[in-house]
Amino acid sequence: MTESKISQLCSTSWRIAFLAFFMVLVIPADQAHAATSLTSPKVDTEIRVDGSLEEWQATPALEITPTAANLNVSGEFKDSDFNFKIRSKWNKQYLYLAIEWHDDTWDIEEVSRKEATWHDEDTGQRRDRMYFFDNFKLHIRESDYDYTLWVSPQAEDNGPYYWSRLLIGYRGNERAGAKPMLRASSNGDTSTIEMMIVWKQLKLKPKGGLVVPIRMSVSDSDLPGRFEETKIPALKSVEWVGNLTLID
Repeated sequence: MTESKISQLCSTSWRIAFLAFFMVLVIPADQAHAATSLTSPKVDTEIRVDGSLEEWQATPALEITPTAANLNVSGEFKDSDFNFKIRSKWNKQYLYLAIEWHDDTWDIEEVSRKEATWHDEDTGQRRDRMYFFDNFKLHIRESDYDYTLWVSPQAEDNGPYYWSRLLIGYRGNERAGAKPMLRASSNGDTSTIEMMIVWKQLKLKPKGGLVVPIRMSVSDSDLPGRFEETKIPALKSVEWVGNLTLID
């Protein structure tokens, strides 16, 4: 074998080894990113917020179910309890969110922000009343920023109900606004929700590559019409922790 062929063989072997090493490093990282990030592609036009998700089908969805990986699960679920998918898009003015929510039993009730805390008079224990019903929570929290949004599904003429809160600064001073424009529709065991949130009201500056740490939780109740204290043993929810990543 000539010296040139040996050199060519070594060069080819080195490329193959490098490619294999690169794949070992990169592929798991991409898979982990896909599991921990809700990607939001940029759109050049405004989206009509009407509760219909026909224009969202090509947008990647993050699925939250009791059996999904990397979730914090509280309570006992059945496989058929619920399936929750969320998608996102953005432009310079708005953050858009689209939700497709399947549930075998809807338990929907309006809970205002003033009534959001439930107090057990016998034990003195306090609970978040939103978890007694079907609700979705979006939470963005950093050292001097705290945004909370609660949204219930819609079933027939019941719902959707929602409220939000924005705290700014180390002292947690409340700011007005940040309430989304929201439309929903329902069809039996399926509820779809579209939302549009103004970036200026969120006090965030959008740009491609922006990564926003978020928590999302879905509470699932199968006991409509029951008193809240009787629901405590059956409370169940799942929480997803990750990032909202804006793609330019």
